[in-house]
Amino acid sequence: MKLNMETCLAFAKNEQIPLRFRVAFLAYSKTRTNGHASFAKGELAETLKAHPVSVSRAIAGAKDAGLLMYESTSRCLVSPKDVVTGGWKGHPNDPCAVCDGKRSRGVRNLTETVKE
Repeated sequence: MKLNMETCLAFAKNEQIPLRFRVAFLAYSKTRTNGHASFAKGELAETLKAHPVSVSRAIAGAKDAGLLMYESTSRCLVSPKDVVTGGWKGHPNDPCAVCDGKRSRGVRNLTETVKE
């Protein structure tokens, strides 16, 4: 079974649904083949029409419920592989612009620190 992207996005925007489920539906609607759904700073709160603190709590709740993977953040929501298979775009081995960018910056900064 494959999820319908438009339906997941509609559920994400439905304010009658609890926020932790809306966060998960938004992730499912945007998940790429690598399992990651990246967002610009503040995009989740804006899309969900919710305060950023509420969004952070909802992400934590979605992770606790198994709807999202533990590494999910407000910039990158990671879907469980048994929930979303395939994703919408890209290749399974594509790097995540948010997660891999953080690791790259961290390594570069560490290397620069060691050289000093």
